[in-house]
Amino acid sequence: LMVAYATLSHANAAGTFFVDDLLEHNTVNHTWMEIGYVNLTDTEWTTVTTTVNNLNPGNTREMSVFMSLPEYGGETATSGFPLVVKMNGRATKTTGGAYQFQARLVQPNDSFCPKLWWTPTPAPKINVGWMIAEEGVYNISSSMLVFGSGEVTRDNTVSLLKNDVPALYHAKYVLNYTTGCDENDPDAVCKFVEKVSDVNYSTTGHLGSTNQIQTSVNKVPDDPSKELWMNTRIRNVFPDRIAMMLAVHSVFVNNDTISALKGPYNYNFTLYPDYADIHTPEIVSYFVWEKNIRLTCVEGLVMETSIQFPITDSPLQMDYFYDFEDVPGLFGMIGTLQSVGDTVSLRVFNRTRTGSNFITQEDQCTDEEETHIAEESAFSMVVGKARDLVGDTNCFIAYDVRPCTYTIYLYDLFNDGWDNVELVVDTTFTSTSCTFNAYMQTTDGGKPITWWENYWRYEHDDDLSTPDVVYIGDYDSTITVVRNDVTFT
Repeated sequence: LMVAYATLSHANAAGTFFVDDLLEHNTVNHTWMEIGYVNLTDTEWTTVTTTVNNLNPGNTREMSVFMSLPEYGGETATSGFPLVVKMNGRATKTTGGAYQFQARLVQPNDSFCPKLWWTPTPAPKINVGWMIAEEGVYNISSSMLVFGSGEVTRDNTVSLLKNDVPALYHAKYVLNYTTGCDENDPDAVCKFVEKVSDVNYSTTGHLGSTNQIQTSVNKVPDDPSKELWMNTRIRNVFPDRIAMMLAVHSVFVNNDTISALKGPYNYNFTLYPDYADIHTPEIVSYFVWEKNIRLTCVEGLVMETSIQFPITDSPLQMDYFYDFEDVPGLFGMIGTLQSVGDTVSLRVFNRTRTGSNFITQEDQCTDEEETHIAEESAFSMVVGKARDLVGDTNCFIAYDVRPCTYTIYLYDLFNDGWDNVELVVDTTFTSTSCTFNAYMQTTDGGKPITWWENYWRYEHDDDLSTPDVVYIGDYDSTITVVRNDVTFT
């Protein structure tokens, strides 16, 4: 048996542009962000440790962590369920300088649901992207990026606000961006340039956000051992502030009488009135960006953002601007509050190197149907390594890519050796390529002696939900693998 193994390493090239720290009024000269991947389940917390040990070297900034959308289910609302990634507290610095945090998948809890239509079962292990960054305000290639956080609660007793559409019977929290970008007015709030939308003349249509709840303080009532399904929904992203709400999953009105359901805001009439009230604050981090930005870094990393509309229970195809070398991390959330009557989350499926599909997904606690027909917006931020592209900006971002690792098994049917036959594996592992070619040849240039009993086997895992594909080759076979693409003859 022989194993072929290799690992991809980061690029190390000199660029011509740099990242501006608008709070320090200087260029960034250390790693301030790291992006990686981790496999998560919904049965336990998983600890993630950064590979970089010089993040936040002066310990002067808060660190915010963001988790990508988990891919699962299919193209219809009945082939999935709402699933969120939760964190077990803010990232903490270790004695060695690295940061650690814990994350897990969380499904809607059925403790207060009738179990007529759905009972949760353990979710499969899902590969999820993560991003950790120093909070602050940055300028990369003329694109402003704002990272911040704040305490957010939810109180369903809040009175209906004037001109509040849709009518929301809960607190909407507004977090102002930090101050300090203007050296002449250090108390002024950092602000994006206002751009009037050509669709509705709004000044907020060009901004999106990636949010992540950093804490897990509030638990399931009467059962604190269970994690509370919770995410954030965006109301508006303004040039100087962001308005959001905490969303928990629906709760059944009456476990005995289905007809007791009362309209779209049934959680206000529940038998468990405190379930949807979040009085103890959770810390929510936000990463605000302008849509359609294209960032390219000498580290090989690229980042692109978009705002998609409309997103419903019907699949929407989103094509990436870049052709990624590997399936990139997709960080996304629902960016509107068109309907809040049922629990809803953004679900992604059929992720590839060149695009993804979105739908919105409701739970089955208060009713059987899972379709969300209200037209919502989706905010998405995609990061990864683009094919055949190295940028011109020293971003100081560490990208902990999934290892470029392939395993090939060699077989000898009669266990008497391969004689003059050998397997040749040519590899190209760089920051922009992760390729191998394999074929058989003879060591002496002559005719193969035992060609009929020599075989190799390769099992291709594309890190997606699709089944692995097994390739078995003989002396006349060749295979070329470029990340998720396989050519076999």
